[in-house]
Amino acid sequence: MYFDCWTTQFETKYEDKTNGTFAVIVLVNGDSCKVYSKKDPKFCYEMDYLDMVIVPASVEEFVVENTGNLPATIHKTCLKPGFEHQLDTYYSARRIYGKK
Repeated sequence: MYFDCWTTQFETKYEDKTNGTFAVIVLVNGDSCKVYSKKDPKFCYEMDYLDMVIVPASVEEFVVENTGNLPATIHKTCLKPGFEHQLDTYYSARRIYGKK
């Protein structure tokens, strides 16, 4: 697999880095959260339950702040380091076996 998935639960906030690739954040439990750039907090999105947010790689560091009354749980998906090599291997194998 060329991507990783994590589930994180928190009371107040969660901080992370994009590590050069985009991240997909989904609020799977809780009321609401605010996702924002650590460098520029005005670059933000207020998410509700089951909203999905794509955090661009250019954001570099971001914060998910719980703005609801319940603990928040998010699912985060992002590309693994070296994903380009894994995709090249996948597509090469498909060509070898005649699949399009």
